[in-house]
Amino acid sequence: MSQPFISAKDVHFKYPDGTKALYGVDLDIYEGEIVSIVGQNGSGKTTLVKHFNGLLKPTEGDVLVGGTSVKKQPLGQLARTVGYVYQNPSLQLFCRSVRDEVSFGLKLLKVPGNEIKSTVEESLKTVGLLDKIDEYPFFLTMGEKQRVAIAAILALKPKVLIVDEPTTGQDYKMAYQFMKLFEKLNKEEGKTVIFITHEMRFSTEFAKRTVVMSNGKILLDGPSGKVFTQVDKLKEAFVAPPQISELAMKLNECGIRPDILTVDEMYQEIKQALLKKRGAINGTCN
Repeated sequence: MSQPFISAKDVHFKYPDGTKALYGVDLDIYEGEIVSIVGQNGSGKTTLVKHFNGLLKPTEGDVLVGGTSVKKQPLGQLARTVGYVYQNPSLQLFCRSVRDEVSFGLKLLKVPGNEIKSTVEESLKTVGLLDKIDEYPFFLTMGEKQRVAIAAILALKPKVLIVDEPTTGQDYKMAYQFMKLFEKLNKEEGKTVIFITHEMRFSTEFAKRTVVMSNGKILLDGPSGKVFTQVDKLKEAFVAPPQISELAMKLNECGIRPDILTVDEMYQEIKQALLKKRGAINGTCN
């Protein structure tokens, strides 16, 4: 197996007020993965991912990005490699226009003006906000602010994209479109995508790998189908599997696979079971 691009090694973290948030976390993230991290508030999810781009540094242990400790890499360099979108986009927005917001990082990197213009427009078009390019960010809706924050990160073209609660302020349609965008960036550009979510539907549909955190530790880590069958462990983390997964587990005694994650998978499984029961090779269900 190839070397991980991000590697957390026995990471402990304590905030200045004495609150300990991480207890010996070990986690490897490989290039090209889409990984979801789930768990209740206070489980350590956000604290952990902030170590991946240097926003936080381990109290004990270490985090390697591209084989080098984050303790030895400048924050600016890490930001270009690992982009992080906050759960609350207002924490990232401070410029007087959407255009300035998305171009800010590019200007710091001294990218040529004509390239900045095209990159900003391309990024805003990607998130559906090109028509808001001259507006004041704080007059936008919460969902639009989230999209501006994502556009600003995409403009820097990071290898890894971390999104903390990508559904914040979005209706289901827009949230789903965002997840499809991250999936496209993963497939077409090879970006590694890590997202924190409370929406188990997005975890099961878009992430082949799910990490469950509880009390500053990793409780489960593996293929999403397998993770969501570990009911007792999930209860320990106060995480409920998606309803389709619960249904699959209940139907396991009827011959249905317990690791089903989506409605389409369930449909195909039931269809095959019915055809098998009828002894048919070609059925009429389409």
